[in-house]
Amino acid sequence: LSAVPPRGAAAPPSVPCAGTAVAGAARDRGDAPVRARMTLDGSAYGAYFRAVTRNEALYNRRLVGHLRELPDATTEVVVAGPGRRVASFLRWMQRGPGLTQLISIAEAELEEVPAGELPASPGPGDFSLYARDGTRDPDRGGEAAAS
Repeated sequence: LSAVPPRGAAAPPSVPCAGTAVAGAARDRGDAPVRARMTLDGSAYGAYFRAVTRNEALYNRRLVGHLRELPDATTEVVVAGPGRRVASFLRWMQRGPGLTQLISIAEAELEEVPAGELPASPGPGDFSLYARDGTRDPDRGGEAAAS
């Protein structure tokens, strides 16, 4: 059986998401720098999700930020950059990385970023990954955290 409606049938209504309003607000800022902070529920743990999210933010959207797995089984993702790029990343997050990982944006907020706070050209060290125990992954986003 297929979940796709037959040709000519109305598509099912979309489910509102916490990130939808934030994505719209970010898009409305155009190229002005903004920061979006999201808390994710679902299967947002693991190396695949961390790597795909980092690549999507840093290399495909040229955003800076971090992904932090939290002890309560949620994941925090913070991205910053031009509003249109942040909006595009939020829309990608709503779809998720694909495969079998189902995630939802439980909370999302947007704030303006002062001019000059963001790097002109993000590099590999500008998006950090943190494991559940709080340590920084040196192979995927910078130097190891101090003990």
